[in-house]
Amino acid sequence: MRILLILFLLTLNVLAQTPQLPQPGGYEEYVDFLSNRLLGVSNSSEYRLWDVRTRRLLAHQTGLTRTLDRAASPDGRYLVITDYPSSAQVYALPEFRRLYTYQPVNPNADGSYEVHFSSDGRSMLLLGAAHGPVNTDSFVRQVDLASGREIRKYDFGHKRSNRSSIATGKGMRMARSAGSKLQLWDLKTGRKLKEIRLAKESSWIRSGGEGILTSTRAVYSWNDLGLVKQLPDDSEKNPQSPDGKLSWKTSDEHFTVVRNADQKVIYQGPPTHELEQWLTLGFQIYPKQPSNRVDPVYNFDGKKIGTLPRIILGYPDHPLVTDQPGYGGPVTFYDYQKLKQIGRIPFGTSPQYSPDGKTLALLTKEGVLLLDVHASLAQGKLVPTR
Repeated sequence: MRILLILFLLTLNVLAQTPQLPQPGGYEEYVDFLSNRLLGVSNSSEYRLWDVRTRRLLAHQTGLTRTLDRAASPDGRYLVITDYPSSAQVYALPEFRRLYTYQPVNPNADGSYEVHFSSDGRSMLLLGAAHGPVNTDSFVRQVDLASGREIRKYDFGHKRSNRSSIATGKGMRMARSAGSKLQLWDLKTGRKLKEIRLAKESSWIRSGGEGILTSTRAVYSWNDLGLVKQLPDDSEKNPQSPDGKLSWKTSDEHFTVVRNADQKVIYQGPPTHELEQWLTLGFQIYPKQPSNRVDPVYNFDGKKIGTLPRIILGYPDHPLVTDQPGYGGPVTFYDYQKLKQIGRIPFGTSPQYSPDGKTLALLTKEGVLLLDVHASLAQGKLVPTR
């Protein structure tokens, strides 16, 4: 009876790790949710579109030179795949019908593009980008999605030595950063609305919930580039925790974490120890010892409450998190709140969450594994979607 029970449990474990979409994966292959229902699977030369509810392959595109970016428009009507040299293929969704290939006349570049979309979903913004040291288009190009007509181009002198970062936001606005400059542009007219100088250079910008988020963790308004807030630094370089309750310091004798309210030392280790990162549960310590890429986590009272990987994918937006498999490798799954490992597979590429956060997709060597996030957390094991 005991042997039968063991065999039964092993069978359940195998079934839990059996991919629902029969598409074998490998190194440098990716999955991307275009919506809660549509999932793209791609490598440098091929793209497949799946319906995750019906488990049906909708389309298979081959012949790409080397894909750099792929993204669906905000309204879900278009898919854009950028390729070399300086081209973007546009498809209608969900039928994956090819509409056109956009390629500017004489771009004088052999790179590719990042894809961004205007807030009304009617145009795409193409920013020159590349995998390696090649020339990229110096213009940011605004293109009508329905027709492929170039609406206008922005002469930013964009190149590897003068790289721009852009983000789009509400009200048909585009933000652009370059070094210490932050600019605001009107996508309806192509006019620059405002420019400010940042106290520190920003290596990237993105659209956040409250405005334009810079790499220095400052948030600026989409209306006038006014400073909305300065977010606390939650990196290991910041001696203060984001909520200001804890701080760390080091000396020749000790590394310590102190509770600021009463200056009580809640953690003390040798001077070789370092803070790995501040977490919503407390903090993580890097002891500089071999630990299979996982390090101890302590709560706000300095009590060890478990371990987590050094790089936590999905944190802080998702309760089911994983370690970082890089271009492909073993993947371990954790319940973040309980600090509990709930599963592991021998090979997968970086996991992706559906827009509603209910499904976690992972490309394995056997196919795409779709996990039910809520059920996996509730049962403490990997549970596939039905």
